[in-house]
Amino acid sequence: MVGTKAYAELFRVVRNNNCQLILAGDEKQLASIERGGMFEMLSNIFGSHVLTDIRRQSENWSREVAMKFAESNILSGITLLRQNNCVKFDNTLQDSMSKLIYNWSLSKFKPHEKLVITVRNKDVD
Repeated sequence: MVGTKAYAELFRVVRNNNCQLILAGDEKQLASIERGGMFEMLSNIFGSHVLTDIRRQSENWSREVAMKFAESNILSGITLLRQNNCVKFDNTLQDSMSKLIYNWSLSKFKPHEKLVITVRNKDVD
């Protein structure tokens, strides 16, 4: 999500300091707010390499989840997360919110160590 102006500045620094530039990213990632698309264009011109060896996840199932998401196979990824008790679904939003608040209150962590993120301000009330 780097804009064209930021890339131009980066290229200027690289050229002025006689450096080599290696870019890493995802062509499928959302474009920057500025004019973007530079990463995909550079990949098309100079070529790219796809990394398929997942190292961050230690469990086989979690590596498979990462691959499913990378392939945009979201449903399969969420299914694997659910099968491994990483995602829970409830029948209603109210059920989910009630369980979230209940589990938050039972958590062993101190209040300043816990975080709940909502999409809408009205969900905080």
